[in-house]
Amino acid sequence: MNQIAGEDNYAQLLKDITGLFAGTRGSLLEAYWITGKYITAVEEKLPERVGYGKHLIGKLSEDLAKKYGKGFSRTNLKDMRLFYKTYPIGQPAGQLEWTKVVMLLSVKDEKSRNMLLKKAVEENMTRSELQKHIELYRLKETGKEKREEEEYPVTRGDLYCYKRIDLQDGNTDREVTIDCGFNVWRSIKIENLAEMKNFLLFKTEKKKDRYFISEEIDNSDGNSNRFHTYCAGVAKVIDGDTLWLTIDTGFKTTVRQKIRLRGIDTPEINFSEGKKAREFVMRELRGCNVVVVKTYKTDKYARYIGDIFYLKGEEDPVRICSEGKLLNRELLVKGHAREIQFKM
Repeated sequence: MNQIAGEDNYAQLLKDITGLFAGTRGSLLEAYWITGKYITAVEEKLPERVGYGKHLIGKLSEDLAKKYGKGFSRTNLKDMRLFYKTYPIGQPAGQLEWTKVVMLLSVKDEKSRNMLLKKAVEENMTRSELQKHIELYRLKETGKEKREEEEYPVTRGDLYCYKRIDLQDGNTDREVTIDCGFNVWRSIKIENLAEMKNFLLFKTEKKKDRYFISEEIDNSDGNSNRFHTYCAGVAKVIDGDTLWLTIDTGFKTTVRQKIRLRGIDTPEINFSEGKKAREFVMRELRGCNVVVVKTYKTDKYARYIGDIFYLKGEEDPVRICSEGKLLNRELLVKGHAREIQFKM
């Protein structure tokens, strides 16, 4: 095919595409699909090595941008071509925004893509909501939901570990003020306090309603993860990654806190995947009268970020703490959540 023939085909292509966007007939999505169809048809006539065939997308981008401005970058034209090749019979879901269509084109599995497209239309998803769903399906496509447990790190804390708060006055020689967590301070009588040195961190034990220090803890990196670990009960499952817990902070003190699971994100509850994630959590925790929660810090919504450990039918918090399953990881492994970065 000679250069003149290539120029003629290109001139006709530019005319055809210009006609699509010159008026208001049809939808923008339909125009993009037809543009992809026109580009594909001309490329089949113009091998890569011949003139306009080699630089077709770049030349089109330049000429269409001069006439219409933004919206005709090389990337966008390539997406239009992919749009047609993905749906060669006809463009689907005319009411879907172009940016959402482009997001869906990244899903290679046809069945998953069509399912997502249908849900995006029916549930009127926002772009961020659609992106969450796409990431979940991508996890399934790549088999990440089958990852070994070791690939998702677990840090187990230690129950009944506290920090001393020094006050100028108000404490006796057998009493110490303790930071119980969650902004709760308690002045507690410690039976063996006089035997302790100038301690700051410690573990306690309870004998016949009296409290003792069972271990002085040094302030080393190896011990830093032992703290902020508590026995708790599940008050309410809000959604797949957020729960209300009734937390025993020790020393006959209980607080009610909203916990956001660390390192994962589940779909919103108004979507079917979000409902499935919540149902999974409720099934897993059914019969678990006692769980163990390890907390880190609060997020921008003032929720504590945490890990929840559980063992069905087990009520010994010490055993749950050391042997329990991590709810965060179970949601991820079963494909109900995506992993997100968590900074300490």
